Amino acid sequence: MTTALIYLQDTDRLTLSATIQAIETDDKGTYLAFNQTVFYPQGGGQPYDTGYIEIPNQSIPVTAVRIIEGIVRHYTSGPIATPENLIGQLATQHIDATRRHLNACYHTAAHLLSHGVEVILPHCLATKGHAFPGEAYVEFTGVSSIPDSFKLLLESTLSAKIAANPSITITETTPEAFKAACPSLPLAPFQTATLRLIQIGSEHPIPCGGIHLKHLAPLGHMLITKTKLKGDQLKVSYALETH
Repeated sequence: MTTALIYLQDTDRLTLSATIQAIETDDKGTYLAFNQTVFYPQGGGQPYDTGYIEIPNQSIPVTAVRIIEGIVRHYTSGPIATPENLIGQLATQHIDATRRHLNACYHTAAHLLSHGVEVILPHCLATKGHAFPGEAYVEFTGVSSIPDSFKLLLESTLSAKIAANPSITITETTPEAFKAACPSLPLAPFQTATLRLIQIGSEHPIPCGGIHLKHLAPLGHMLITKTKLKGDQLKVSYALETH
């Protein structure tokens, strides 16, 4: 049994009917598993969705989401009445729209930041992203130095890209085709039969299984809050004033 990841198809989808397949408890608490889900499980540097599960005569809060061995676990802090009677029943999943949008903004901004830094430091390579609001950053390697005006240059570059408001597209390809098209980009974490790629306008595509916007305009103004260079490792922290 694995969970179909419906959130990959449409970031804006906030509700979904799904069949309850399991209600169990692990070291994180009680969780529900479904045949499919619109909830994003934490991973890839992006926080999980929250919301609630609606079933007849019950509304079950979803306070955390994880994916373990292909099964998405929807954790709840509330009691579940007669759980033994719910297996095989239809339920309606509801996502917290505000949290989903904010997480999509910060995750999209991480990709945009990578492209912006590449404009100023063309030989660097993004190695890690952490897109949690309030603590977001991207790390790069291959950086020998940064100009004194780096922060201003980067904010200006990002503002111009946001103002252009390019569309963000999602496609699938094979690892071989991606490596041929983008030989300088790392592929090790994505050794699967197909790759899901995000592409901002005409920028090079990036393998990613996260949640993204469809255009850049909702990012609003992007602030560079901190830069730290240690050896050849550069950490760039950011925040958003979103629309």
